[in-house]
Amino acid sequence: MTVIAETRACGVSLKPLSRFGSQRWNTLARSQSLFSQWEWLEAYQQQSGRPQSAIILDEAIGPEAAILCAGSTAGDRYDLSRLFGPDLGVADGEPQLILGGTSGYRGGVLLPPTPSRRLAAALAIGAAVEEVAREQAVAGWGMLYLDRATAAELAVHLDHGVARLLQAPGAVVDVEWESFDEYVATRPKSRRTNIVRDLRRTTEAGVAVTVETPRPSLIAEAAPLLSALQRRHGHPSTPDGAGRYLTSFSSGPLERHAVFFVARLRGQVIAFAFAIAFDGTLYVRSAGFDDALARQTAAYFTTCYYEPIRYAVANGLHTIDLGPSAYEAKLLRGARLAPRWALVQARPGRSSTFVDREWNALQRAYWLDLEQHYGSGRRSPDWSDIAPSC
Repeated sequence: MTVIAETRACGVSLKPLSRFGSQRWNTLARSQSLFSQWEWLEAYQQQSGRPQSAIILDEAIGPEAAILCAGSTAGDRYDLSRLFGPDLGVADGEPQLILGGTSGYRGGVLLPPTPSRRLAAALAIGAAVEEVAREQAVAGWGMLYLDRATAAELAVHLDHGVARLLQAPGAVVDVEWESFDEYVATRPKSRRTNIVRDLRRTTEAGVAVTVETPRPSLIAEAAPLLSALQRRHGHPSTPDGAGRYLTSFSSGPLERHAVFFVARLRGQVIAFAFAIAFDGTLYVRSAGFDDALARQTAAYFTTCYYEPIRYAVANGLHTIDLGPSAYEAKLLRGARLAPRWALVQARPGRSSTFVDREWNALQRAYWLDLEQHYGSGRRSPDWSDIAPSC
């Protein structure tokens, strides 16, 4: 059962999240991404088999603020030393407190909308995080994958020694077109030529592209492709495990939001992308493809980029969240980078030579160079350093 650390005057205690219920939780998460919603968290718990925790400030009128939290184990992709290097002062595999959520590489802190209450809640969340970190005697803690506004808002209330660090950004498409043809027409000439060529290759190869709702037979065809892709990227995976993943996130309350973009050649699925449409955004969550056939026919680009754009335009969605990785392909097809930030602190007393300003300068130079070379000229203003707390 999912538990929470509930802050009260007497300290921190553990309570079941079910006490709050989906409606009350989603009221708190109303302005957050898909990955902070009750439906997603329930599916994540079902798929992973691991209960999640959250620090929740609970007043008599209802939850006031919350932040998800989870431990990090040796070899975990969210281990702070792996994310930021050994100079941080946290050794690989040491007990850590990872906060803000990691699904979709999107973190979040649930705060009330009223400015005065938001200020008080942010202050209390910061104090609660530091209290939980002390009680659990962790080597360090990190709030990961935050947008800049949230990170800046929280940093003001945290210890001066908390590092404010740039992380790998997301890739986002702003859907501004009335039709897919308009999207193609507004691309720079060389990129427009590549898109037209991709689409022609898919058609001339006889690939049938469809938009489908989830069903067991489709998942059975898609799962081996997802599993193979995960293994190519060094992640342990089996077709059965990939099938459970796709089923968990495309069934129950999420089923009506789930959509598959599927490419078939002579009746065989050679590429697919799985997405969830929620609150005006299409979240492209995972993909799989036959490496040779999908690239030969451009079915990879069709299912992962062109069909999601076509779908978003047709359904009045305003944003496509493509997630991190494969940045060149995403930028070339109209995405922009969305900076993500982390607030990180090693255990007090640890010797650390880590300097966030130097880290951020290197990260910023790399990502801005990538965006300049492959992007469409639109740049997020959120790359500047977050000022230290007073």
